[in-house]
Amino acid sequence: DIVVFGIHPKSTLPPVWPLSRWTASVPPLWCDEHSYRDLNDAFNRFRDFYTMGEMEPSNDYVNVYDHLTAILHIYFEASMVTFEETKIILTQSALESLASMQAEKCMCKTCFKFFTDAIRAETKIKWMLDYLHIPTDIPTQAEEIQDYLNGRGLAGPLNGVKAITYFRNGIIHANAKSLQRTFDPSADLAMSKVIDLGRMYIELAILHMLNYKGMYTNRFTKITRQVDMTLS
Repeated sequence: DIVVFGIHPKSTLPPVWPLSRWTASVPPLWCDEHSYRDLNDAFNRFRDFYTMGEMEPSNDYVNVYDHLTAILHIYFEASMVTFEETKIILTQSALESLASMQAEKCMCKTCFKFFTDAIRAETKIKWMLDYLHIPTDIPTQAEEIQDYLNGRGLAGPLNGVKAITYFRNGIIHANAKSLQRTFDPSADLAMSKVIDLGRMYIELAILHMLNYKGMYTNRFTKITRQVDMTLS
């Protein structure tokens, strides 16, 4: 209930995005057993991104700080909207943007251009999660997702990324057939679990990028472990 404000990157302008508006509608974040040192290290890394953004020359791309800020806004917005379909779209958007951010960081210009122009969203997200050692297997506590995918006749592997993009594509490329993916009564619980899984992917990817080494609570097992062991 404490009113907290985000600090605008330009000190001459007023604060933006009052964070207090998130407290009532956003579910608990990744953990409640943080150490201040781990959080401080992650915040310092976030400040590094800001400094890097200030130093980057103007070009056709947003800087790394603005990119990460946009991802965070999408992540929080996905927690505040009502409709599951909207949550799926925003979740997939944040994941694909994180994949692009990671690829730009570690690929040469030619590879990054190919990655951006020629690779499907599902492959991009799977590559990022594999690169960050974030397992994409569907948790045993989310068997509803596995049961739903098994009945769709999809090519394997039937993992969490496949589930997210399958629902998202059914909404984005909407026609009477593709919309059946979300309107099917069997989809309701599966979609809810897919959204939770997508949020977990987003959280872990962001925490990895911020060099966070602290504790994380798995959304499915409710077990709190050091972040590098989160999903094992």
